[in-house]
This record gives sequence, C-alpha cells and structure tokens, in this order.
Amino acid sequence: MQRVNTILALLALALLGGCAALNGEPRNAVTAISIESTPDSNHRTPVAVDIVFVHGKELAAELANISNRAWFAKKPTLLAREPDALDVVHYEITPLTPRFAVNLPQEHTRAHGVWLFSNFIGDNQAPIDLSQQAQSRIVLEKNGLRLIK
Repeated sequence: MQRVNTILALLALALLGGCAALNGEPRNAVTAISIESTPDSNHRTPVAVDIVFVHGKELAAELANISNRAWFAKKPTLLAREPDALDVVHYEITPLTPRFAVNLPQEHTRAHGVWLFSNFIGDNQAPIDLSQQAQSRIVLEKNGLRLIK
C-alpha cells in the first residue's frame, strides 16, 4: 500500500509539473507601462508609438535587431506573416499628453520579447527592450524618449 501511495504521489507531482509547464512561468518581467509627453515632444508633433509583444523566440531575435524606421516600414508585412505571434499596442501621442497606463494584451507575460518602437523626427533613437522591466514609465520629449525605471 505504501508503494501505491508513493507512485500516486509521484504521478500527481508529474501532472502538476506538466500543468505548470503548460501555463508557464512569465517569459518577461512586464507588469505595467505608462506613457506621457512633454509640451515640446517630437518638436510639437504627434509620435506614433508601438509596444510590441513578440510570441516566438525566432521572431523575437529578428525584432531585437530592427530599427524604429524599419519596424514601421515592415510592420504590415510582419503582421500579415505572423498574425498570431505579434501583439501590437499602438498609440499616437500628442504633445502634453498626461501620463496614462498602457493597456497590456491579455497574454503579455507569455511574450518572448517586448519592444517599444517610436517614429520621432530624425529617428535618432534605437527601439527600447522593455522585457526585463517590471514597470516602465516612458516620457516623450523634444528629441526622443526617456525610460524611467
């Protein structure tokens, strides 16, 4: 009887471990993102901002090496090619936008990578990897953005 109980206990642990693997641990640290803009952000013109949640290691590696300009140029193709692998949260931020919380996708913790792409005039800033930041505060300024951790 002791042996049967031990076997049942081991099976239960194996099943629980399998459930945890299916549900999975979070793949990124993101719990909250907020955005705001200064009065002179982007030389007083709106800024397109995409926060991209990438589901898939290969696509995450591809996007890790893409520029802001390339993202916005390739975005329609990437979304058509990988509709289930990308969750894009898009905003057009005008100057003097008060701080607001970004609406995170339902499965955001399952994303292999989280990047912020922006289309500032001059595009002198690289995309920002938000994957390892639990809470990110993004401030859009005159010549780019600032990440406050």
